[in-house]
Amino acid sequence: MNKIKIINVSKSETGQDLIDLNKIKRTDDGAIFLNGYPLRAGNYEYLDYEIGAGYEGKTFIGHITTDEAARVAGLLKGLPITYEHTFIDDLADRNTYGIGALLDDGELQDDGRVRNQIMIDDASAIAKAGTQKFNQLSLGFFANIETKNVPDGADFLLTDIEPNHVALVRYGRAGAGGALANSKSIE
Repeated sequence: MNKIKIINVSKSETGQDLIDLNKIKRTDDGAIFLNGYPLRAGNYEYLDYEIGAGYEGKTFIGHITTDEAARVAGLLKGLPITYEHTFIDDLADRNTYGIGALLDDGELQDDGRVRNQIMIDDASAIAKAGTQKFNQLSLGFFANIETKNVPDGADFLLTDIEPNHVALVRYGRAGAGGALANSKSIE
């Protein structure tokens, strides 16, 4: 089975607080450190063309299990962050399109979200992250689609996920739960 390329572009609401860029950890050269939530276990909506199922405007529900989210969490350290979705094929792509990186392996939270510490070192991306319009994250990955043992409410399982990048986007498929968050308040 060939893996399909998945990007998480959707119509979710922002619904999260603005990031106060004056109250977060920074490096001497201005890069910022934040907590990020690039992935969660659960159901996600996909349009037919996103999963190779035609171009009729149909919506399908894909499911990521808690076990798969926990497995993927351990693969995220060092993953590049891009603005919008750009798949990274080599170091030249990382240098051209990268605006930061995930600094640790993810940690699966009780609510099914995966938390990572991230660094953004691109000035325009930092400015966008400080707005409510561009502070959601979206995992770009390759995955298999399985149709056996699918939970109620889903059309397929996403399995064997291979992360490629995390994108800073206006609307991430995980919605406000997949957003950036202040990593440290300055007293």
